[in-house]
Amino acid sequence: IPKGPQGMEIGAEDEVPVESEDPQQEPASGLKPEKAVGAPSPTTQETLPVTEDPEETKRPATAVVEGEEPTPTLQPMDAQQLEERLRKELSRGMVDVEKIRVLCRVQNVPDALRADVWKVMFGVEKQTANPLASWDGTLDLPNQDELSQDCEGTRATEDEFRIEERRASLEQLLTFYCKRRSVSYIRGVVELMAPLFHVNLSGGAVFNCFYALVQKHIPRLFCGDPHTLENTYLLFRLVLLYHDPELCRHIDQYGVHPSHYAGPWLMTLLAKPLPIRLVLLLWDMYFVSGDAILNVFVSVALVIHHRETIFRAGKANLRNVLTSLRVEDEKDLWGLTTIAKLLDANTPRTLRLMLRSASIYSSETPKVTLHEHIASLFCLTVSVAELQRTRPKGYLLHGAVRYVVLDCRSEQEFQCGRLPTAVRLEPDLVNNPEELLKTMSEFEKMKGQHFCFSGRGVPTEDTHVPILVLQFLQKGFKHVSMAEEGYLACHRL
Repeated sequence: IPKGPQGMEIGAEDEVPVESEDPQQEPASGLKPEKAVGAPSPTTQETLPVTEDPEETKRPATAVVEGEEPTPTLQPMDAQQLEERLRKELSRGMVDVEKIRVLCRVQNVPDALRADVWKVMFGVEKQTANPLASWDGTLDLPNQDELSQDCEGTRATEDEFRIEERRASLEQLLTFYCKRRSVSYIRGVVELMAPLFHVNLSGGAVFNCFYALVQKHIPRLFCGDPHTLENTYLLFRLVLLYHDPELCRHIDQYGVHPSHYAGPWLMTLLAKPLPIRLVLLLWDMYFVSGDAILNVFVSVALVIHHRETIFRAGKANLRNVLTSLRVEDEKDLWGLTTIAKLLDANTPRTLRLMLRSASIYSSETPKVTLHEHIASLFCLTVSVAELQRTRPKGYLLHGAVRYVVLDCRSEQEFQCGRLPTAVRLEPDLVNNPEELLKTMSEFEKMKGQHFCFSGRGVPTEDTHVPILVLQFLQKGFKHVSMAEEGYLACHRL
């Protein structure tokens, strides 16, 4: 049996197994329950109970998570059968949105019905009036020239957008949108509207869908708050650091910030770098699942997918390489979205809460203190409520990530109380490089686990914790995080 520091065995036999809510249920992956890291528990020790996270955010319907109920699906059907079923459902007076979602997960949305499906997903299928009917058509935004230039250059290699009338429609609709919402046009956002012209929508329907797309999926795109966009970049980088610290460090060392290459991906739902056919397929997934936050994970997956190309790029060429990353066919897109769903399922759920609270995908106005908190992070953080979802043995609660908690408190504090899967690390390791290297080599056997470092929760007394985290990251450990507010937060739940 592999041992952690101080000889602690992985899955020690004196831990009491905790059964899942459904004893008959196997994890979605089909794997048997794994044994977690745990220490022998003296009778005087407090092992905190497992609790549900009251602020838990649901995973997207497309994500497959160990122990989670699979999304209901229909029996396989061919393209013609799917189209017939969709036509029947879409023709009903009251369209059942969930039935449409389930049908669209069977296979690709039929091209002939994509416009109708998207309108249902946006909730604008009943809007038939032309919203531009009363507009005088004046093109006089403060940055109208920038908008005109963007319209001229948008998808210039595609026949659809070489037509002067099409480019004029783009400019009119975006000008009207900015005036109606009293917002300033943002360079590049024309790429977010352009794909809507490829699904056989009229001008008024394009406007309605674009309006709903922004409101539902990127609510703070036009907010004008630089902190919101910066938060999005910072959280994107933290996801990359969590899953591929070596690649993230390589990009960081040359001073390339996510804003230098990932802005068009995050702000246009990857419409900017992908061929239009792939954009439509990717957007089918986003809109049917109702989960645009998945775009962050697809964007991170795009970087990881091209990691060898990125490592070969020199300092002078790195930014150009990153901005030119592409996928060219459906097979690559399928692989990319598969990786993205796995990244999502294996990322702390606390990250999704931050994306929903402080990014362009948030419907809320983020607090300044939240931006300061995100800007100060050097790794992802995990709420203690989420950590308590990890059971010492048996199945995980639905949607939980399995954490090994590396408790960096004193022996006395650890013996008085700990989280169920905690392993103690000696705080003085930071002053003993040889012993620290030996400890990390022992943890090499457990690479692939999710390591969450936890201190007392008193910043002035936890100065050793960030040092240990950085040492693990520099050693190439993936899935490294810190517990928010340390062990003391357990008693505030």
